Amino acid sequence: MDGPTDDSPDVEEAAESALLTDLSDDERAQLPTPEEVEQRAQDAPSVERDPLIEALTPTSKLQILLALIRVRGEKLNPSAIADRAAVGRTSVYKHLDDLLADGLIEEAEKAGNSPMYRVDLDDDAIQHVVALRGIMAARRNDRRGDE
Repeated sequence: MDGPTDDSPDVEEAAESALLTDLSDDERAQLPTPEEVEQRAQDAPSVERDPLIEALTPTSKLQILLALIRVRGEKLNPSAIADRAAVGRTSVYKHLDDLLADGLIEEAEKAGNSPMYRVDLDDDAIQHVVALRGIMAARRNDRRGDE
């Protein structure tokens, strides 16, 4: 392949040069050096995601959990979960392990080769999810009533 590629130094230098052309000499002097940028990155505290965000995102993971909550402890296979959650089966398989690891669902048994999953409605975390969902639904209804 002839010519520079997107990750070649010539392309990177040209892109950097184009960005810097709009800056005055004083503005350029205030920019950190590459070494300073690297040092700041090393000194910055690592940002840890909130456990609730980790457990319930992306949205498809929450849809899966809510689908299992709606059937009130009934055991579902991944295909049935996908249908009830309106999520693709690939997403279901992707998120089941996380939900299991977080203790939000449990593998109940196998039906043939297919594992069955359920939620324990007595679990504290599930009860809180159900309560929060109810609170948010009530607030939404109140807002609609005020309109």
